[in-house]
Amino acid sequence: MSSMLSFSAQSKVLVEPETVGGMENGQNAATAGAGGENLDLNTLIRESEKNPSDISLKEKLAIAYIKEKKYDNAIQIFKKILSINSGSAVHHNALGSVYGLKGDINKAVEEYKLAVKFDPNFAEAHKNLGNAYIGEKKLDEALKEFNTALKLKPDYFSVMNNIASLYLLQQKYDEALKKVDEALTRSPSFIPAQRMKGIIYLRSGKYKEATKEFLDVQEKNPKDLLNIKYLAGAYVRMGDFIKAAEYCKKYIELMPSTSDIQDYKDFIKIYGN
Repeated sequence: MSSMLSFSAQSKVLVEPETVGGMENGQNAATAGAGGENLDLNTLIRESEKNPSDISLKEKLAIAYIKEKKYDNAIQIFKKILSINSGSAVHHNALGSVYGLKGDINKAVEEYKLAVKFDPNFAEAHKNLGNAYIGEKKLDEALKEFNTALKLKPDYFSVMNNIASLYLLQQKYDEALKKVDEALTRSPSFIPAQRMKGIIYLRSGKYKEATKEFLDVQEKNPKDLLNIKYLAGAYVRMGDFIKAAEYCKKYIELMPSTSDIQDYKDFIKIYGN
């Protein structure tokens, strides 16, 4: 188990979303039963109370709490699981991920460290610990964990993408491009890596190349908010304010409650048709 980490503004933007229990965070991951029957939160609570030793039910309940953004409840569930099996690397990793969702970096790091202590070969936990270190701006430590994850899992393309994001933070653009290309070689359809490539081009002043990457991502996933935001920015840097306004419109259509909505509206008022 793992989940999206949202530690600092930069790591939140640059490190790709991960999954909770094998499914994307926010999807209906609260399933139970051999037939994959979907159970709502209240049903899971009742079933878990009836079967206090059933760890699988507790896992499903924790995932359901995460889906509802009830992170404190999910934390308590994982703590109950760990009270039964304190050496479970999987559940320390999951608990660290929930702390990450809450923005509690210190506790997330503690749990990830326990995960790799109990299972040094747990590549995902090394990756998550690296992500957390990016949030703490401990980039050397982050790179060490990412490299460990790659030694354990040489084709771990999402880790390659995370290393690219780390190099980007250090303004090592050539190294970042090399690493993101390695990720795309292994998984050409991995959208976070393609978006990352666009971001690297954008930060290094190669605006046309950046726009090409962002447009390709836009075609594959028209509702990728982060990509739309970067695409608008790329057009601004190229001086194409009409195109930038077009993507600003798309952004506020998909994200009408964004805190900076007035900035987008003002831009559209000036440059939009």
